[in-house]
Amino acid sequence: MNSLHSWTEQYARFKMIHEPGEQSLTNRGETIVVKTGKGVREYVVMEELRLPEKLTEKTVLVTKNSKANFDFFLKHFDAFAELADVIMVFVHVATNTYWLINPRLHKRFSDPAMRKESLKNMFVEVAHEN
Repeated sequence: MNSLHSWTEQYARFKMIHEPGEQSLTNRGETIVVKTGKGVREYVVMEELRLPEKLTEKTVLVTKNSKANFDFFLKHFDAFAELADVIMVFVHVATNTYWLINPRLHKRFSDPAMRKESLKNMFVEVAHEN
């Protein structure tokens, strides 16, 4: 697996194993659409993290676990937390390691004074690019 898009496709296929009913996976540029008996989930692949223009209800944002992406996430944490039902996956493809977060839930249950430190702990536990 040499690209973030390939990694995401494999991750989506793995998650599909646990879903009931008919299944399909379609590549649409930077988006991978998965349909199962439970509905539709979109995996949006972003080499460089940015605030998405529009999202469906069940979206997974997948990005590199890089310092630049992490810094962008911290800077725009509140905006990401406003997105409904979004899961973010920060990936280091070379080591097949990742961490994930639902920003809305994290904001709701985390201590604001410790939020930056707790997010940084997740970031550094996974191999990352500078």
